[in-house]
Amino acid sequence: LTMKFILLFLSFAASANCKLGFDAIVEISIPAFQCLKNSSYEFYIARVFRSTGTLDNTGIGNIQNANLAGLETDAYLFPCFADGCGNGTDQVTKAVSALRTAGAYYVGTLWLDIEKFKWSDDIQANRVFIQQMIDTARTLKVKVGIYTERIWWSMIVGDWKGGWELPLWWAHYDKQAAIGNFHPFGGWTSPTLHQFSGDVEGPCGVKEIDQNFMI
Repeated sequence: LTMKFILLFLSFAASANCKLGFDAIVEISIPAFQCLKNSSYEFYIARVFRSTGTLDNTGIGNIQNANLAGLETDAYLFPCFADGCGNGTDQVTKAVSALRTAGAYYVGTLWLDIEKFKWSDDIQANRVFIQQMIDTARTLKVKVGIYTERIWWSMIVGDWKGGWELPLWWAHYDKQAAIGNFHPFGGWTSPTLHQFSGDVEGPCGVKEIDQNFMI
């Protein structure tokens, strides 16, 4: 391990309740996941739906491999608001169906990726779309959460608090496995996950991972 990762792991050891995890969109083998687990990564979050309105089969395969390697797994859906992609109900249904068909059952939470990328300028339409995704996940008996940060959320949905009761995966690249820099927004008073660094080189030959801290 590099000194950077050794220092990071030591900082996590100071708090028994912390978990270190990562998300990545590259293909990862079972041995690589096993290596990552041995390098103190306890959970993995896979992209299972792309902003182009298509499934991410690499991410779905990664969930299967991570499960076999013994890592906890979540999934995230990067929605598509463009014409032809379908509404929020269609996209969540498609993603959940693909996960279940693939036998990737051990997904804890389906995170809805709400970041500034080709959303409508109509805040009300954005709210309706996100609510469709939330309601559909609940109908399908899938635990659902929101991935976002304060500026993105405000730009996309204004002062809406429609997701406040859901877990928050907070994107804020301060390189700190902590939540001391969090300021409440959207009705959330604290995040469940903190994505604290992005596109770093991970161990075990896995390139471009985002590191996450679970409370």
